Amino acid sequence: MQKIRFHPAFWVLAFVMVWQGNALMLINTVVSACLHEGAHARAAYHRGYRLGQITLMPYGAVLSGAEAIEPKDALAIAAAGPLANLCIMSVVTALWWMFPALYPATKPLFVVNATIFVFNLLPVFPLDGGRMILAVCKNRTKTLKILRGIGVALAIVLSAAFVASAFFGINYTLAIWAAMLYLSATGGSRDEQYVSLALNAPCLKDWSAPVSLLNVAIDTEYTLKKLLRLIRGDRILTVEIRDGSRLVARLTEEEVCDLCMRFPLSTTVGQAISSFRPTADV
Repeated sequence: MQKIRFHPAFWVLAFVMVWQGNALMLINTVVSACLHEGAHARAAYHRGYRLGQITLMPYGAVLSGAEAIEPKDALAIAAAGPLANLCIMSVVTALWWMFPALYPATKPLFVVNATIFVFNLLPVFPLDGGRMILAVCKNRTKTLKILRGIGVALAIVLSAAFVASAFFGINYTLAIWAAMLYLSATGGSRDEQYVSLALNAPCLKDWSAPVSLLNVAIDTEYTLKKLLRLIRGDRILTVEIRDGSRLVARLTEEEVCDLCMRFPLSTTVGQAISSFRPTADV
């Protein structure tokens, strides 16, 4: 089960919003941030990854460890969160067209999702925009330093704008955004990393209930990513790899996990076992 904790910045924002009489906006923020992260988690699980801990921020969540994910998967996982917010905005807009009377009640939900959507697309790591850029760049080390540097620079600019606003009408939102950008650029921990489900397969079993045995036969062109999705907490997996009618290898669940840790998840089972032959009964 994933651990979920709220970052201190979330509580600061909650206090400011309640103090300013925006409790309804706060509720929309919590719900939208959870849906945003849920989309990330779903996309990650679909591609053979899970998140050890979710740290919710006002704009979504702090997620680290993208360096260990295949670029194509990292791009899809990063895009899932903003797409969830975009879908919510689209649904709300459609409701306005069909039922204009709902506009006052649903406007806060639209504003919150628009804010989370825009904020997460900023080119700052580990925000989603930074993750998507990192996923398509070849020099990841240099790109990562640049993305983190942009985050710190933007935080400084917003901090200066907050100080300047004190002379004209103080704007606490600028301070909150500055803090969030800085924390994003410098945040993240090992607990918040996406890791392959293969690392956690033994922990996924729920031994408090009967665990069934599942034996499946797959073709050599089946990818490790698809194979990893067959691992569940309520069953133990055994796999027969076949090339047509010919049995190529028989894998235990532990051997499947071993292959998934040794090779990219986009690798076919046939390629994996030809490079690393497990102790199979053939």
